[in-house]
Amino acid sequence: MRENCWSCLLACIFTFLSTFHSPPVPPSTSLNSTLLILGNEEVLLATCTAAASRPAAQLRWITGALEKNLRETTSVTELDNGTTTTVSSLFGVPRREISGHEVQCVVNSSALAEEHREAFTLQVFFPPMNVTIVETSDDTLECVSEGNPEPSVRWTRSNKTLPESDFRVDGGKLTFLRCASDLKGFYQCEVSNPYGQQSQQVYWTVCSGSNPAPWILFGFSFFLNVIGAVWYWYKSGYITRSSGVLRVPTDSNSAEMVPGTGRGRDSSGSHENGPSVMSAAS
Repeated sequence: MRENCWSCLLACIFTFLSTFHSPPVPPSTSLNSTLLILGNEEVLLATCTAAASRPAAQLRWITGALEKNLRETTSVTELDNGTTTTVSSLFGVPRREISGHEVQCVVNSSALAEEHREAFTLQVFFPPMNVTIVETSDDTLECVSEGNPEPSVRWTRSNKTLPESDFRVDGGKLTFLRCASDLKGFYQCEVSNPYGQQSQQVYWTVCSGSNPAPWILFGFSFFLNVIGAVWYWYKSGYITRSSGVLRVPTDSNSAEMVPGTGRGRDSSGSHENGPSVMSAAS
């Protein structure tokens, strides 16, 4: 009976000493992030673990501007060998606003010479959206969209691939190498990534500003017509210039202005119906 008591006492003493005098054990740290798809429900973003440490490690998150949008939970588990494992989880709604932000898990323990940090960047993946086609120049169209990862772009016409002899495709840009009426029609850009696809189409006429020849010809023709009309009026007597006075008669008896008098005389030179016109000399 007495031997059993001594055995029990020694076991208690050994347990007490091993608990308070065991050497510290630094934690084994890890960070696991979750694949995030655009949504409106709260999901697990990442898990930070400090495993098998003595004493227990302390974990905290640095989330910067996202602090009000995220929440965290922490759990501590004691193991049979006297060490503990601490797990901290980060939760949030996978919106586009959080994508691209860096968060850090900070691990502190007396068994560590200094605090340990695990960092990663939040990435929220989503299918292509807001697809538009813009005309960047007279001969170039560009297909613009949003998506993560960045969507790939494919240009087609009537669901057929475009010949390289007529078009040049550079990413989302489609350049017409020639301007001709046979290129008029509907052109479609299809954007896709692993999470979905969208398309948009536009009707293309011709390169409006790439061929100035018709406008040059029109302007030259208009100029010749104006010159011809002026010459015709001049030869026909509708426009004359004599002694610095411009006369534009409407018939054979119309009046013309006499320089310096401000009065008119008829074109025949007769004065039967009125007083004679005095010359400037009188």
